[in-house]
Amino acid sequence: MDVVYKLISIWNEHSMTNAAFNDILGFMTEFALPQDHTLPKSLYMMKKVLDVAPASKYEWHSCLLGCTGWPPTPHSEWKAHRHDCCGKCGGKRFNIVLGKEVPVRRFWYIRPQESIEELMMDPDFVVAIRTAKAKVVGSLWASPEWERVNKATGGAAAGPGHGVIAVGGDFFQPFKNRQWSTGGIWWRYECLPDGASAWAEWHSLTVLIEGPTEPTVMDAFLQPLTADIVRLAPPQPPDDTIASDAADDTIASDAAGGGVASDGAGGGVASDGAGGHGVYVTPAERDPNTSAILAGTAFLHFAVLGAVYADSPARAKLMYTVASWTAYLVCPFCIMVGTKVDDVVRYLGYAHAVAITKGYGAGKTCSMTAGGDDRYVDEFVNRVRAHVAEQYRVAGVQPPDNSPFKGLSPFLSEDLYWVDANRLWIVPFCHAFFLGVFKDFLEAIFAKGAAAQESKVPQVPNESRRIIKGRVRGLGIGLHPNFNRPARDVLSSSKGSWQIEDFARALECFLPLLFRPHRSGNTSEEVLQPDIVKKSFGHLRRFGLFHMTHHSFDSEDHMLLAAMEAHEELLAYCKAAEGELSGGKLCTFNLHLLACQLLMQVASRGLTAPLGELWIERLVGGKKGRSKGGTKSHLEVTMIIDEMVTRALRRARLKYAHLNLQTWQEHVGRDAPLGVPRSVLRAEGHLMGAPKPFGAEAWGTVKDLVREKLRINLTQAEWQRWSGRWDEVVVQQYQRAVLPGGTYATSTLYPLSRSRDGTWVMVLYMEGAQVKPYAARVKYYLRLSLPAAAGEQVLRLAMCDFLPYRQPLTDPDICDQVLFSTVSRDSKGGILQSSFTAGQNYPVLLQNIAAPLFVHAFEEGKSLAFVPFRFTTGGAGRLR
Repeated sequence: MDVVYKLISIWNEHSMTNAAFNDILGFMTEFALPQDHTLPKSLYMMKKVLDVAPASKYEWHSCLLGCTGWPPTPHSEWKAHRHDCCGKCGGKRFNIVLGKEVPVRRFWYIRPQESIEELMMDPDFVVAIRTAKAKVVGSLWASPEWERVNKATGGAAAGPGHGVIAVGGDFFQPFKNRQWSTGGIWWRYECLPDGASAWAEWHSLTVLIEGPTEPTVMDAFLQPLTADIVRLAPPQPPDDTIASDAADDTIASDAAGGGVASDGAGGGVASDGAGGHGVYVTPAERDPNTSAILAGTAFLHFAVLGAVYADSPARAKLMYTVASWTAYLVCPFCIMVGTKVDDVVRYLGYAHAVAITKGYGAGKTCSMTAGGDDRYVDEFVNRVRAHVAEQYRVAGVQPPDNSPFKGLSPFLSEDLYWVDANRLWIVPFCHAFFLGVFKDFLEAIFAKGAAAQESKVPQVPNESRRIIKGRVRGLGIGLHPNFNRPARDVLSSSKGSWQIEDFARALECFLPLLFRPHRSGNTSEEVLQPDIVKKSFGHLRRFGLFHMTHHSFDSEDHMLLAAMEAHEELLAYCKAAEGELSGGKLCTFNLHLLACQLLMQVASRGLTAPLGELWIERLVGGKKGRSKGGTKSHLEVTMIIDEMVTRALRRARLKYAHLNLQTWQEHVGRDAPLGVPRSVLRAEGHLMGAPKPFGAEAWGTVKDLVREKLRINLTQAEWQRWSGRWDEVVVQQYQRAVLPGGTYATSTLYPLSRSRDGTWVMVLYMEGAQVKPYAARVKYYLRLSLPAAAGEQVLRLAMCDFLPYRQPLTDPDICDQVLFSTVSRDSKGGILQSSFTAGQNYPVLLQNIAAPLFVHAFEEGKSLAFVPFRFTTGGAGRLR
């Protein structure tokens, strides 16, 4: 069993083709194994040993449009269903090809209940879901939206052991050289403590839709999902529902104990709760003495849907609204209608009010800058509009042309009694701002050729472009998250290949260096010209920085005040875009969406950064990468089989707990074995992967420096516990970490390159009473621990190479009083204006570092950020 487990883990990790794996097995059988070996001779037999569920168990069918879904049917019964047709559109379930039934469209559906069973096998997840929900300013638990949901559900999901789930969906192109659109829907638990919701290991696939085309409607795919979400939620309480606090106590008691005990090792066994609501789960727990994984006490688990993540096109599909951004009625949340600007529909109302001639607000005028709620559409009205559109759709006629709704989304079903039709949908800030508004602005001000001649947007002059291009060549900055890729050319006419992270890093640290004033002798001349372009960049930058970064506020009032200031920056840009900057040409739907909804989302849900949709992008990237080595003829089948094997490996580990099964990656030390507690749920960050002993010689070179820095950083009581037993410290080395806030980071020792991870971090370094940010590249991570007799004493460090500190010219639009950690060398290689010598192997406590470019700290009203530089022979890149 152990050999089978390791071999299957290799096949799964590297997405090997079946033929390649079988050839390797054949080679081993003939040349490496004895004649009487018992190793299965094929991948098929190995899957049988591990009890891998067949993909057909989860295979549903739908009509081409996506109206009707048919549940899994044994292949032997397909012939009896060959004439099945959709009752709505008349579409076929099967095409008949050479006398055989071929499904018109396939999709695979994995019930959330099954995924919860998998999650409950992880004792670290059990700790996370049982951790009390801390009401931190800016988080979901401290928001009015959670208060509303908690009250609507009678407090049943508020206690330890219960949670709020979020669904995320997208359609993606897995191939580079052919048109093929695969759909995926995932879900996760929201607001787990200390950023643990960001762990990709705890995100679950639920729907996979086969290409090559996208379905027109989503009924077939969403109806089984929403039915299971209804079953996971508590029953609707009566009107005289009990107080939330009382409910919290009751559910907390249920989660902590009671229920049905389960024998044996493991956990995760799930069954539907009484009355069809909730699911009984048996959580896995780790023995504190032996680290063995045991079955805990079963309890009734509730989870309520709290959010839907998707970019604008995917959200329109999930919400059943108009998806064409050139339509006049696109925004379902307000009465604003589109206006023709140079024969293209744009969304104005920032500089001048717009007369509403159609839709819900016909006869009114609408201004995006005026106060009051007259502009917004009530949640009840939107439900009515969706129901009316659904009646039209059922009747087979076009929905009313004065409504943005095309039907009634299953997410707005009355069975989901706690859902607010307006608040469920998370604003796709990363897509709307970086891939929409900010990208449009950069392409407009640096347009070339005919595009520049036809553009209404003022162009950056050629002399400024030459200066900027020279700075791009001279800086040596890579904008890739790992900063190992050549710098992106901001002057390029097309930025279609830029990732969201490219735009984020450009906005925060790269462009301010390119756009800073040009000095010649004693004179200084602006590079970003004309002034309206410079001012507009400043507005976008300040708005973007607030929403893309994590913040800490003392009160909700302070948070809302900061959000209002950021909103005013966006409105200032909107007014310029409607007027002098572009005459309305840059007033796209993405800009309207941000101006219409983002401030309201902060007020109702909390800060934007924890609500980013990049977790979906990460999962999509994983599916693309996992399928590269698989067959190209049935791509989605490869993806779902990969998912089934991953789940089978988890189940087998617990079923045969006495064998202490390990994957090959765990055996060779690339991953941490499940039996070893992972350092999750730590406010100071989480170390990932399998630890390795830190050599005595290597420890000897940094031991004294580490001791000195700990003496400075730890409290006196903490330091006394460590200093008295310093010679007993056990040191382990790691290659990866999850930093505070939930951002993945690697080190220079990590052999793999991942497009959304990085080795650069920001370190807040104290010089006297002044806090300064430094750019540091992580070489490796260390875990320091004392023997068990001393109690749980653990410290986590990042060993970094520091860059010197330099403070460039401050500009309210270009830099906005940001202190940049940069380095510059003169023609002889000497460091200019440096107050700190570059440090090698410098120890930094994990809680004192932040994720690359996404976390800000505030000191005396100044936000701290950094500029990452690539190491080169002889030092860092040179500033010009």
